Amino acid sequence: MCLWKCNNKTSNTNYLLTNLLTMERYVFLRRMFYFLELCAKKKTGSRRDLADRLEMSESAVKRMIIDLRDAGMQIEYDFNSRSYVRQEAVNEWERV
Repeated sequence: MCLWKCNNKTSNTNYLLTNLLTMERYVFLRRMFYFLELCAKKKTGSRRDLADRLEMSESAVKRMIIDLRDAGMQIEYDFNSRSYVRQEAVNEWERV
């Protein structure tokens, strides 16, 4: 009986941790897609403005942008529009 209770408690803890991690991933993905949407509209504003919109710290926004760049996205800050923008990758085969 004790073994069953211990396993049940452990599985409940694992279930809660799994749901918590899933929720954190969902929140992160929601923020990331919102950021990419704002990039497309050229309405991100400064890093501080973006941090306020995404309800993140400025350093977390910076890390997210670095991670997206490392994943191959060309994200730059456009000083004219005062926004981060995503540059479309140019395919070498299209040039020929």
